[in-house]
Amino acid sequence: MEENQIYEQIVESIRSSHPHLHETLHKAQSNRIDRLAVRAKGLRLDGLDEWLGYLKNLEAAFESEATLSQVSFLIKRIRDDFETAIEASLSGLHSIVFDTMRDVMEIWMLLQEFAHDPARLPKWLGSSDQELANDFAPRELRRRQAARLGVKREDLPETTDYRGHSRSLHVSPKSFPWERKGIVSKESDEFMTDMCYWEMFGHAKSIAIVVTNLAAALAPGKKIGWDVSTELPRVAKAYEAVMQMQSIFLALLKAANETSAEA
Repeated sequence: MEENQIYEQIVESIRSSHPHLHETLHKAQSNRIDRLAVRAKGLRLDGLDEWLGYLKNLEAAFESEATLSQVSFLIKRIRDDFETAIEASLSGLHSIVFDTMRDVMEIWMLLQEFAHDPARLPKWLGSSDQELANDFAPRELRRRQAARLGVKREDLPETTDYRGHSRSLHVSPKSFPWERKGIVSKESDEFMTDMCYWEMFGHAKSIAIVVTNLAAALAPGKKIGWDVSTELPRVAKAYEAVMQMQSIFLALLKAANETSAEA
C-alpha cells in the first residue's frame, strides 16, 4: 500500500474521534493531491525543482570557500524556506508562503549588505542581540542601501514588496484576500493560488543575483552562482509564466479600482 493511501486511511480513522482535527487534515491533504495533480507536469514545479537543486549545489559551493563558508548556513536557510513554501502552496497555506518569502527577503538584504561592504560580515557574525537589532535590522539595511543609491528608503524598488510582507504579518482590522490565514480551499481564486508562485520565483531571481554579487566580492575569480536567464532555464521559463499571470492580475486590479472610483 502506498504511503499516501496509508496516510488517508489514518486521517479517515479519526473522523469520529477527532472530527475537527480530521476536517483540517483532510482539507490540507485534499488540496495537496488536487494541486499536485494540476501542477506536476507544469512549468512552476519544474522550475522549483531546478531551483532546489541549484540551492543545494550553491550551499556546497559556499562551504568549499573559506570566506563564503561563513554564510553557507544562510543558503541552507533559504532552501529550507523554499521547501516550506512549496509544501504550503500545495496544502493551501498561502500565508505561510508569504511569511517564508519575507524571511528570504531579509536574508537577501543581508547578503546585499555583505556584497557591498564585506567588512560588515564579520561584524554581523560577532554582533550581540542588541547590536543585531540596532545595526542589522531590515530598516537599517534598507537605510544604508538607500544611502548607497542616493535615494530615500521609501523609494527603494523593494520597499512596496517588503511593506506588503510586513503588513500581512501583523494583525490588522483590515486585510486583503491574499492575506488570509489558515488553509485556503482548493476552490479559491486562481490568482490567489498562483500568487504563491509569483512570490517564490520573484525572490528566487533576486537571490540568484545577490549570491553572484556576494561571491564576486568575497571570493573573486571563482565561478559561484548562476545567471537565471542563461543557466537556470527551467527557473527562467517558470518566472516568465508567473510574471505574465501577475501582469494580468495587476491590470484587472487597476481596472477594478478605476471603475470603483468612477462609480
